[in-house]
Amino acid sequence: MKRLIPIFLTVGCLFTTFLFAGVTGKITGRVIDHETGKPLALANVIVEGTQLGAATDSNGYYFILNVPPGEYTLVVSMMGYQRMRVEGVRVSVDFTTVQNFELTPTVLELGEIAVVAERKVIRHDLTSSLSIVKSRDIEVMPVETFRELLDLQAGVVKGHIRGGRYGEVAYMIDGISVTDPYSGDIAVEVDNSAIQELQVVSGTFNAEYGQAMSGVVNIVTKKGSDEFSGNFVVWLADYYTTDTKFTGLDKFNPSQNKNVRFTLSGPLLTKNLTFFLTSRYYYNDGWLYGIRKFLPTGEPADNRIVPMNYYRKLFFQGKLFYQVTKGVNLSYAYLDNRINYKEYDHYFKYNPDGDWRRFKTGYNHQLTLTHTITPKTFYSLNIAHFYSSYKHYVYEDPYDPRYVHPDLLTAPSYSFAHAGTKMQHFYRWSKTTTLRVDLTSQVRPSHEMKAGLELQLYNLFMHEFEIIPKTIEGVEVVPFEPYVPDFTAPNHNRYHKHPYLASCYAQDKIEFKDMIVNVGVRFDYFEPDGVVLRDPADPNILDPWRPEHQQMPLEEREKIWWKKATPKKQISPRLGIAYPITDKGVIHFSYGHFLQIPQFEYLYRNPEFEVPKTSGISTILGNADLDAQRTVMYEIGLQQGFRNDMRMDVTLFYRDIRGWVGTSPEINTVIPGTKYVKYVNKDYANVRGVTFSFDKYRISGSKFGFSLAYTYQIAEGTSSNPEDAFNDARAGREPRKEVVPLDWDQRHTLNVTLIFGGTNFETSFIFKYGSGLPYTPRVVQGTRVGRTLYTGLKENCERRPPTVDVDFNYTYRVKLGRLTVALLVKIFNLFDIRNEYGVFEDTGRATYTLEQRTAGGDADPNWFIRPDFYSEPRQVQIGISIEF
Repeated sequence: MKRLIPIFLTVGCLFTTFLFAGVTGKITGRVIDHETGKPLALANVIVEGTQLGAATDSNGYYFILNVPPGEYTLVVSMMGYQRMRVEGVRVSVDFTTVQNFELTPTVLELGEIAVVAERKVIRHDLTSSLSIVKSRDIEVMPVETFRELLDLQAGVVKGHIRGGRYGEVAYMIDGISVTDPYSGDIAVEVDNSAIQELQVVSGTFNAEYGQAMSGVVNIVTKKGSDEFSGNFVVWLADYYTTDTKFTGLDKFNPSQNKNVRFTLSGPLLTKNLTFFLTSRYYYNDGWLYGIRKFLPTGEPADNRIVPMNYYRKLFFQGKLFYQVTKGVNLSYAYLDNRINYKEYDHYFKYNPDGDWRRFKTGYNHQLTLTHTITPKTFYSLNIAHFYSSYKHYVYEDPYDPRYVHPDLLTAPSYSFAHAGTKMQHFYRWSKTTTLRVDLTSQVRPSHEMKAGLELQLYNLFMHEFEIIPKTIEGVEVVPFEPYVPDFTAPNHNRYHKHPYLASCYAQDKIEFKDMIVNVGVRFDYFEPDGVVLRDPADPNILDPWRPEHQQMPLEEREKIWWKKATPKKQISPRLGIAYPITDKGVIHFSYGHFLQIPQFEYLYRNPEFEVPKTSGISTILGNADLDAQRTVMYEIGLQQGFRNDMRMDVTLFYRDIRGWVGTSPEINTVIPGTKYVKYVNKDYANVRGVTFSFDKYRISGSKFGFSLAYTYQIAEGTSSNPEDAFNDARAGREPRKEVVPLDWDQRHTLNVTLIFGGTNFETSFIFKYGSGLPYTPRVVQGTRVGRTLYTGLKENCERRPPTVDVDFNYTYRVKLGRLTVALLVKIFNLFDIRNEYGVFEDTGRATYTLEQRTAGGDADPNWFIRPDFYSEPRQVQIGISIEF
């Protein structure tokens, strides 16, 4: 840390005039005399309902910085000219909204001129691919979570942005990262009711964003309103299908699944202090059920239908916004979500109580101070802390007497478990404290300079173990008693790490009349807080294998056993250019280097470096010395507007990905035949494709809008999963020597959203199409106990069937005094289509497998009916909303 302080001081001195956080936009323009065309100096331009505003300079230009996303009314006034107001001025995060004025001279006090701003269908300063979803559209779309919104955008396939792996996306809430450093997923989810604007940057992104290779998801949450308002919504839902593949869905019961949400907003004590509150309870039994035919002990049970992929979530968000003085704002936000759920395991269909229960918890505190120093300069200071945890087990107490001997979990091939429990306990949490200072300055009319300093302090804990039978002097206790093995055992791991990441960037947005250029550079410094082995052939310090090491006391071995992992430093340049060719046409080009430290689960796995004395490759060791993964990305595209309500964007892109995490070649140890591997930067991938989007906006007087997003891409690489090479080695398969289609290589993806509304109703449809994902065909040659042998065919050389889905939403509103009551209907998978997401590897279909013919008399025919291979059946939701 001490070595980092000089770096921060130097960068801080260089860039203390240019910082910015991606939660606000900018309004700019020029005020001129309507009759002469001359610029008007010292005209006042204000954002109505706020304390934001600016005066024009000697050339008539004005700049209003730090404007939250939304729709505003601008008012301009000047002595000797008629006052003018423009309504419907839209502002988006990180973009410049241009609004010019022509004032009419007058000698009398006349009323103001009111006009509606012309909607800008294209963004002249857009230099890379970007999708924006506003709260107004989210409210009427048949979606439940922000992840569903994400998957509708061009370039996104099942959470993978532009062909990248999971964990390559930076998730931001109000300008602060909430990416879980352990898994790379979002640590705290935001409910759709709390989202003001969702931005998905699927192309190259500016230097202010780091620790991401595929894209950035930036969520700006709502703040309190000037007047009290609220909303209470209750949904009842169930699955409605006649398909007999799904157990327990033969009756429709609308009260089976529940969804309750409330929202409250308004001033608190004073008009300068506002609050926003929202909370949601969501309960869904799921669509995959088991039958409790057996207890974990093996005894017959009650044959009750039991949900096996249920999902229960409690969410809360609160936000306070205080305007301390003109130009000084203070906000505090708190998010909290608690989730418990199960993931369907076909093996446990008749013994559902033997499978894991899973739990996730997350919360986030964020305090933000924004200070406008001058009309052209402001800074923001952020302090944030988030927590994310995950755990799974069958019973919380590892010594619970309901655990049974692990041998009971075995069953014949193609059969369900008739007894047994999973024995692993896993628990991990991560805490991240973020300190960030942001400052922006419009140093010249054509230059908006930005830079940033950020420090992220991580605190990670992981504890996992496998319950084993208790023994006394090497003899198992009878009857069975569960026992947690010692920390020295290979099946018991625990660590507590404190790495940190420091970053800074500088960026200039140059806005010429005929060209906009975004140029920037980012520097990241990572301290891993880990060690690596000095002697890979003798990994376990508590059980050394070399004779000379066995003779040394533990204290002496600790001095020579490890060496400290080295800090990682990386520089990444970014460049984006937008070139307007007409008033409604812009060509954009961007290029950048993007680097990301791997998820921490790969750095710290098996922290004691325990390798069991077995023949062959038995385990993977973490590697705290992993380097950053690297992507070089290029894209070129065209935006084109039509009329004042339609926009088209077509973009070609290419990504070169190197240093993906994979596993090393086998590492030999002192013990003959005992081997292991470790995580290394080895894998490679490349992605190329084209995205096409076409949007028709619902403007004033228009009842119809739609959005179309199409993606064609080819995503190929050496491995889809970091552990693919390890799994191939254990199975005796040859290592891959060429790139193959990645698991998410969907060549054609099409999403269409239609919205139609009238005075008191709104209807929307979402149509989704995806071409078949790849799979590896395997043909059975023969079987052994516990193992099946397959012929070796090329990885991912065949395709699953394509998928089609249609979702529906309908809202009908009635005014009852000060209340607005709405009837709500949502139907997911409207036509109850059976999409085959999973397939049998010998046929490429979910409907049948050739293995059933050769399975033998012990096989259970129900084993080959796989409801988990299919998409979720039709779900009907009926709700009522009361708004005031």
